Amino acid sequence: MQRIGWICAILLLLGIGLGLWWVHRRGPDLSGAIPKGQPGMMMMGTSLVGRENGERAWEVRAKTIWLSKDNRIAVIRDIEEAIIEVEGERVVFKAAWARLDRNMMKMTVRGGITGRIDDGEFQTEGIFVDLLKQRLTSTGQVLFQSNNTHISARRLEADLKADIVTLKEDVLLREGSKVLRGQKLIYCLKEKTYEVIGETEVEFEL
Repeated sequence: MQRIGWICAILLLLGIGLGLWWVHRRGPDLSGAIPKGQPGMMMMGTSLVGRENGERAWEVRAKTIWLSKDNRIAVIRDIEEAIIEVEGERVVFKAAWARLDRNMMKMTVRGGITGRIDDGEFQTEGIFVDLLKQRLTSTGQVLFQSNNTHISARRLEADLKADIVTLKEDVLLREGSKVLRGQKLIYCLKEKTYEVIGETEVEFEL
């Protein structure tokens, strides 16, 4: 469960980093499709690199980035690789497109997200991030799998100000020989403890 929390936190940091990059460029809102007939600038095969204290913090490589002429809209298409490193944790993922609304400070990444963190792999259809409130919500089923752990749920919500990650609907947590099934699981990032709410089924191998 701790890895799920790290993934949420790092994706939020990426959103903040991208937001700062577009603020520096006087931009924009992001949408999944380039508006037809609207003038703008297309960048092909672009890499964005963010630094913190002189160190490389994140990098995003995409096939196309489009910025409207008035810098109100930006579109990132075909994210080939996004790499974020925080306190020794490294998350790498790819997705079809991203949308960032600078004025509202909200980010959407959609089209199927697949990635990895250390020995674990994760996937979901997409995420929605409120950068001001530091909240993240999945837009589809979430799956995380490593050598000893399997986690899945229909929905994930993270409140990173409160250090809480919540899994909802058809929650499955498998750690070694222990299997837990339920409808809601709340994980505290700070305390590294979780609470299951509602009808729960637990299996142990004796």
